[in-house]
Amino acid sequence: NFQQQQPATSNQHSKTIQSSYSSSVPLGWVAWLSLLLWRRASTIVGGLESLIGLVLPTSLPVTMSLSIKQQQALAVVPKISGFTSFLFSGLICFTVLRDETKRKSPYHRLVCGISIVDMSSSFWLGLSTWPIPADSNVIYAVGSNTTCRLQGFWTQAGIASSFYNVSLSLYYVLVIRLGWKQARLGRVEPWLHIVPISWGLG
Repeated sequence: NFQQQQPATSNQHSKTIQSSYSSSVPLGWVAWLSLLLWRRASTIVGGLESLIGLVLPTSLPVTMSLSIKQQQALAVVPKISGFTSFLFSGLICFTVLRDETKRKSPYHRLVCGISIVDMSSSFWLGLSTWPIPADSNVIYAVGSNTTCRLQGFWTQAGIASSFYNVSLSLYYVLVIRLGWKQARLGRVEPWLHIVPISWGLG
């Protein structure tokens, strides 16, 4: 009888420890961990940029010329891959937004956020050489300085997708490891959206 009751008692004890541990984790710890991760990423990116600046000169001479067919391929292929990515990212957003249950789920809202950012970057990458100024002698270029800058800005803003993945990973830690429920996640979730979007637009 003692051997049969022991595993149940042990399981109850482990569950008690886990529940008390998860309930004792303050929200401040979560915010601090999020800021630390993004600050570390910023430091790493800045260090890499400095290292590249030391190794490579500020301007590299163009010594390679491309044939017309190669230029056409480099201009057309991003259109295919970019708009394909745009289509399927939009499909994910549509799947989440049309379902009321998924709209109420923090997980699905994070996935939808990632997909929206991917839609933006995929669209501008899919435009390929079109936004480049028409007088630049680049194949299929029909844009202006304004459209070129817009493409550069929104393409660079796509880095928010990477930080959205950090938010999704943090969500997994809170739900799977610490056992947070949806009501408690609601107090943290806005920051899981605000930080990636602010980073991308900054």
